[in-house]
Amino acid sequence: MCRCCGCCVQEPLPDALPRFDGSQFVRRGAGCLVARACAGGDDRGDTLPDAQKDTFESRSGRWGERKEDQFSRPSGGSQRDVIARGMSRFEIGKVAPEQPPWEQLTPSVICILGFNPSPFTLNGTCCYLVGTGTQRLLIDAGEESFGHAQFLDALAGAMAANGVEGLQAILITHLHGDHYGGVAGLLAKYGTDTPVLKLPNPVHFWTTISAVRERGLTQYLERPDGSCFFVPNAGKGRGQNIPTECMHAWPNEPEAERGDMLPWDLAGRTKQELVRDYWFVKRAHSFAHKLEHTWNYVPLTHGQVIATEGATLVAYETPGHAEDHASFYHQQERSLFSGDHVLGFGTTFIHDLFDYMETLEFMIKLKPVHLFPGHGPMIADATGLLDRYITHRRARENQVEDLLLGSELPISSDAVVGALYTGTPPERMWMARENVQKVLRKFVRSNTVFAFLQTAPGAFEHHEFAQHFMNMRRLPSNLVWLHRSHIGRVEVAPRPVPTSQSSCASKL
Repeated sequence: MCRCCGCCVQEPLPDALPRFDGSQFVRRGAGCLVARACAGGDDRGDTLPDAQKDTFESRSGRWGERKEDQFSRPSGGSQRDVIARGMSRFEIGKVAPEQPPWEQLTPSVICILGFNPSPFTLNGTCCYLVGTGTQRLLIDAGEESFGHAQFLDALAGAMAANGVEGLQAILITHLHGDHYGGVAGLLAKYGTDTPVLKLPNPVHFWTTISAVRERGLTQYLERPDGSCFFVPNAGKGRGQNIPTECMHAWPNEPEAERGDMLPWDLAGRTKQELVRDYWFVKRAHSFAHKLEHTWNYVPLTHGQVIATEGATLVAYETPGHAEDHASFYHQQERSLFSGDHVLGFGTTFIHDLFDYMETLEFMIKLKPVHLFPGHGPMIADATGLLDRYITHRRARENQVEDLLLGSELPISSDAVVGALYTGTPPERMWMARENVQKVLRKFVRSNTVFAFLQTAPGAFEHHEFAQHFMNMRRLPSNLVWLHRSHIGRVEVAPRPVPTSQSSCASKL
């Protein structure tokens, strides 16, 4: 739901929306089907479309070796134990149920497993064959190499058993590798002219690529053939060691060589962090380039209708898990393909909690009967689960807000974490800190909380975030937070003003 241009449908109006049929699946030509841009600005740093996967994604050994990575191992079955006092972990049962290679869920929906299991992808990515005719829609495509051959076999088996001869179109929910990775293989098998539908990629997704190229650093990250020197395929994520031969010196980049935060990187990373991230960004960028310049790409818009025999889908922008995330409402069955926004077991990674909660509220207004998630089994009681999600998240937010209401002075996020996560093991406190910071960032966007820099004991300055700051890797160490109800109780240095105006300290 685009909030910066105000041009999007906020309520589902399926009967009034334009239909999308085969005659509108046309090849992208020069100057046509250009992705629309919102007027809200692009002053944010991406820059890692696969941010939540950097601790486990690889062809083998998908879990890190650090203590803080142990929660994600499939063996042992222990919980993460990152639970605030007085709260309980959100669960859908105790064990994620097994899923077959493919299964008929409803008369017009078949789920094909992506064969890429992990703690975050559960049994693997759920890809959906939708419709009842000989040509059907496919939602999501699994990964590029991990499980891809098995996925293609399962898809072929499902198609043969149900009289499906080909794919009318491929729909991608969002730019994470376990959802778009298999597109190239699908096009090679079912026809390179098969339309690929996806929401346009925000321009700021490529901030890292652009900055690296502008500064002449590509040669230190990529080989002449375009392959990356460092490929994070050992499954250790941010904690893995980068081989010496992959860490080339960057001339004229003193901060990089000292290990400091790169001043030109809007995500606030160090050189080592950028080297670890670069493969994910380059992979997504390469996919997007093929999508927009080589393949038969049809950009989706909020409220667009895609019709196939036996099913009519409405595409909706549903950010929160990812900025470019789309969900698809099945009109005939009144059900929702929720992608990674709502899973079939447990909770999902949240990129932006403000967007995430607004999307949950939007989804529940659709009153879906079932949810077809990107991972895990079908949810039969869709509205019931969405209501539980909303209640669970609000309870966590209320805990943080109650703590801020109880402090008349600005406090740090670490103070909030220490007060709420009293039973969390020390090696997992970084996860608790991330949870709290996402809540605080949401509060900033909703003007519930204000952020300040503490420059000295009792001295504070306003801190102005970029318009969109959810992609920042780290926040200032002296950042503190104050609930709006306490504004006026502390002395705060004023925002920068023209020299002709007074610059003395003021009381808010």
